[in-house]
Amino acid sequence: MKKVPAFLILFALSAPLMAADTAERAPQLPPIDAGTILNQINQHPFPAPAPTTLDTCVYSGFEAGNCRFKCQSGALLTEPSTIPGSNAGCAIEIVRPIQAQPFKALTKADLNWKNISLASTDGARIIVDYASSFYDGNFTADPMWITVSSPRFTGGEKVRAVIMTYYENSYMAGKLKDTREVDLPYNGQAFQAKTGGVSIIESLHVGYGFNCVMRQEMAIVVDGRWLTDPANGTHNFRFQMSR
Repeated sequence: MKKVPAFLILFALSAPLMAADTAERAPQLPPIDAGTILNQINQHPFPAPAPTTLDTCVYSGFEAGNCRFKCQSGALLTEPSTIPGSNAGCAIEIVRPIQAQPFKALTKADLNWKNISLASTDGARIIVDYASSFYDGNFTADPMWITVSSPRFTGGEKVRAVIMTYYENSYMAGKLKDTREVDLPYNGQAFQAKTGGVSIIESLHVGYGFNCVMRQEMAIVVDGRWLTDPANGTHNFRFQMSR
């Protein structure tokens, strides 16, 4: 009979014991603890997306096949026309998201860029963009842009705006303060012109003094034809600007 060396027998017998001992000493994974995971997330949060805001841009011209826009943020934007080589592919107004600026002390220019949109019975659109300026107790719309557009326009029309400012309160209520006429040239997409100095609030130094609020009426004439306001059935579009 063939003899097996004694040390092999001892090794074979000890192998299961060594394996068991190794298994017992293997590192154990900690139990899953939702609280621990939440604490780790709170200590190392995911980065927050940058805050955004909306910027309104108004069509201002057509150049080299591109549509040009001026934005409330002060930016000048250029976008390709959707119809190559034609300003007919330009939007009149676009709204785009922009990154919000970090907190800062706001100025009047930051706070007072405003927009009024009107429509006539024939489908023409009238947009008044303005910023409120303050000087010596008075608020005025300065600058002020007037834009008139219609799918029916060919660009050859003669367009003029007549702006009338009335006193709204006090003993002056209903009285006409001033009238101005503004010719609107065609910019390739709409009739548009810049004006300013239109009164919003006037400080009257009578007695102790008081502030008189204004309101506006605007009439638009296109080739001798006056547009009609569907809200009142007259040729005067009535609105009130805020400071």
